[in-house]
Amino acid sequence: MTMVVEGMLGAFLQHGWPSMKTWFDTTQSHLLGARVLWWQTSSSHEAATQVPPGNSPTIIQLSQPKYPSILDWVPHPGLRDLLILNYQSYDIDQVVCDMTNAFVVEIEESIPILDTSDPAVNLPSISAGYSYNLMELVERASAFGPMENPNPQELAVMSLLQSTESTKYSSMQHPIHRFKLDPRFFDKYPALYDTNAESKYRPRHPPFVQKSQLPLPFTTDSVKEYMNAVLHAKRSMVSA
Repeated sequence: MTMVVEGMLGAFLQHGWPSMKTWFDTTQSHLLGARVLWWQTSSSHEAATQVPPGNSPTIIQLSQPKYPSILDWVPHPGLRDLLILNYQSYDIDQVVCDMTNAFVVEIEESIPILDTSDPAVNLPSISAGYSYNLMELVERASAFGPMENPNPQELAVMSLLQSTESTKYSSMQHPIHRFKLDPRFFDKYPALYDTNAESKYRPRHPPFVQKSQLPLPFTTDSVKEYMNAVLHAKRSMVSA
């Protein structure tokens, strides 16, 4: 069943939400999303045990009969509970987009400062006690393309992204649970304030890249792609 769900999510990102596919790939969130989706659709004990700790269902989630299912994907339990309890007061699609735009990578330890003097790149020096907008980093990494001979600016971006995989963190913690939110998010949504989700550092500037977009509407072609993904996954399960 997990292969079917993974195939469906992959097809959705490819054909229904292409603007976020690179983000999911870079943050290693594809498998996390598939596990949450499997738990949502099966409600089985086996599925629940495979949900990463940061997304384990809270008492609020288990006790609320109805709320937007996308909130199960919010990686900070306290913020997730606040959204579930108050979802009718918000445009949830907008909140999720704003949240995605607000994720930051915090740098607690010094990373060797590389040459970032190129005005076309305009990436701040990498130093301790600073945060960098995740969406901006993902966009930069995808714009660079294959890195056979990376230049210093490309190395700077990749060093930031790789810092989220530091061995000092528990192997049980998914990278997305280490991304905090730009304090500007809570300036806009003060009633959702969660001290555990807020970054200690405020990036100097809001992200300059195009903001995250909502998924595309369902079409006949996209439904066909989802069905093809299911059939392919089932055939793979049979042949395994």
